[in-house]
Amino acid sequence: MHKHAVLSARYAECAARQNKFWSFHDYLFKGQANWKKLIDAKPVFEFIAKDVGMDLKELKEIES
Repeated sequence: MHKHAVLSARYAECAARQNKFWSFHDYLFKGQANWKKLIDAKPVFEFIAKDVGMDLKELKEIES
């Protein structure tokens, strides 16, 4: 497990609910070397989510 596992799982769950899991997954793993050492990967995950067309309002529902 890595330090961003829980956060990335939340984004992946949100992507799955929007039928965008594989797009998010592929983008996430393609750029893993760039975000895995960051202290806060949330901005990167948000960028990826927006780039694959996710509605981030649904992410807030998962978090609550």
